[in-house]
Amino acid sequence: MELTLLRRLKLISFGFNNLMKGEIPSWFGLFPKLETLNLYGNQFIGSIPTSIFNLSSLQIIALFNNQLSELSLKHFVGSIPRAIGNLTMLKELGLGSNNLTGVVPNEIGDLQNLEVLVLQVNHLNGPMPPKFFNISSMRIIGLTGNNLSGQFPSHTNFLFPNLEQLVIGMNNFTGPILNFISSASKLIQFDIPFNSFCGTLTSKLCSLPNIQWLNLAFNNFTIDSTDNFFTSLSNCKYLRVLELEGTPLNAMLPKFGGNLSFSLQYFGLTNCSMKGNIPKQIGSLSSLATLKLDNNDLTGFVPTTIGGLQKLQGLYLIGNKLQGFIPSEICKLDSLVDLFLANNKLSGSIPECLGNLDSLRTLSLNSNGLNSTNPNALFSLVYILKFNLSSNFLVGSLPLDIENMQVVIAIDLSNNELSGNIPSTIGSLQNLVNLSLAQNRFTGQIPTSFGELISIELRDLSKNNLSREIPKSLEALLSLKHFNVSYNQLEGEIPTGGPFVNFSTQSFLSNNGLCGASRLQVLPCKREETDISRNPTQAISVLRIALPVVSSIILILALTFLFMRYKKVKALKLSSENAMMTQTKTLATIGYMAPDVIALHHVRLEAVTIL
Repeated sequence: MELTLLRRLKLISFGFNNLMKGEIPSWFGLFPKLETLNLYGNQFIGSIPTSIFNLSSLQIIALFNNQLSELSLKHFVGSIPRAIGNLTMLKELGLGSNNLTGVVPNEIGDLQNLEVLVLQVNHLNGPMPPKFFNISSMRIIGLTGNNLSGQFPSHTNFLFPNLEQLVIGMNNFTGPILNFISSASKLIQFDIPFNSFCGTLTSKLCSLPNIQWLNLAFNNFTIDSTDNFFTSLSNCKYLRVLELEGTPLNAMLPKFGGNLSFSLQYFGLTNCSMKGNIPKQIGSLSSLATLKLDNNDLTGFVPTTIGGLQKLQGLYLIGNKLQGFIPSEICKLDSLVDLFLANNKLSGSIPECLGNLDSLRTLSLNSNGLNSTNPNALFSLVYILKFNLSSNFLVGSLPLDIENMQVVIAIDLSNNELSGNIPSTIGSLQNLVNLSLAQNRFTGQIPTSFGELISIELRDLSKNNLSREIPKSLEALLSLKHFNVSYNQLEGEIPTGGPFVNFSTQSFLSNNGLCGASRLQVLPCKREETDISRNPTQAISVLRIALPVVSSIILILALTFLFMRYKKVKALKLSSENAMMTQTKTLATIGYMAPDVIALHHVRLEAVTIL
């Protein structure tokens, strides 16, 4: 039986096959009883067939995550056709994550049964049509990631009494919005970041009984210091996410407590002009997974009570004025993935116990006043990805155990007082992309094993006391884009192969012993000179070994020559004496035999005469 003969078909679902390509078949519109059309997660292109907008029973259209470049009918222009208003039974419309353009048509306000509208991640522009705000059945609105603009109604007569999720971030909306949701008793998620909404954050916002998600980041909100907005948050017993990043609050951190102690999982106040100390009560937020207080004006110490945040995965305190020691209580945070304490005024030692945090992926302690011996235990962080201790006063050497950091992609230990040789075991870090050891006191040579860092893109070894030659093994590093060994004591020829063809003079400044191409502004290499002649110390060492060996060889050859000459002279003398004796014997024999020979001759002559 042909599919088109199934007149009573109510559901078509090919969701997330990722196999269906081309245009949407027009026969999808030939099922008068069809209620659900689910085609999300495929590779459809083009437009929606005209026939689909005649399906008066259709309740759900799910076409998100395709490649629809336009939705056009024969007589209509625009991305979302005005004929969408014909589908009066429609409850869910999902067209998100496509390439839709144009405006949201006013006819969408005719869908009085619509509960879910998802148009996120497209290229839609213009304001939402006024009739849209008359759809009292609306539960979920998803408009994130477009170029939509305009304002939401500012009157307190709430038009969406059933609204549960309002997700409209990354658009160009303006004006006040807080009154719009002040009576939304069912609201769970209020997510409006990266717009230009304005207004004053008041305790009324915390009167929403079911609110779980408040993301107001990067808008133009202010706070009423007399209203105790933060204190009122304790009434939000279900609040899991509070994100206010980029909001100029200019306020003190609250003394957390109440319901937040058990519900809050994400607390973000980055770049909010917060001031004062971090209250010790912060340790009561037992469910907290992410704490972002970076880039504020916080002072005082990192409270030891932070060790009570047993579920904490991310601690972000960058860019404040915190001082004192790093509390060892942080080592109790077994789930910690990201630790950012950079750009503060912290001092003292780095707790060795941080090396026990196996879950740690990012450690950023740079730009503080830490002045301890380089903590070797940190190099046992087997799963660390980014490791930054730069711009402190750390001393000591790098351990061979650095090879344990097998998945690390970035190591920055620059601008410290580290010394000793650079361990050759760094060469085993096959995933390392960025390595900066600049502005330390490292000595010795650049390890040849550095040529095994197949993923390396940036290497900065400048401003140390490194000597000897730049290993030619580095020519094999085809991914290397930035290389700096300036201000060292390197010598010899600068490699010419591989990535070195792209490096400029800035990579090799103030190494008086280097030579190479004129474009690098170094002396030309003297090809007739051997490595030994350029290194007197090495030459003396070689001569000390070579002279006795050469002298011995010459003596042996001389003795051999004299012995062979002696044997040859003796042999000639003996041969001469033997020759003389032979000659004497021959002459004597001739003289003895002569009379007989003569007589015989005469006999032969006589015989001839007779014949």
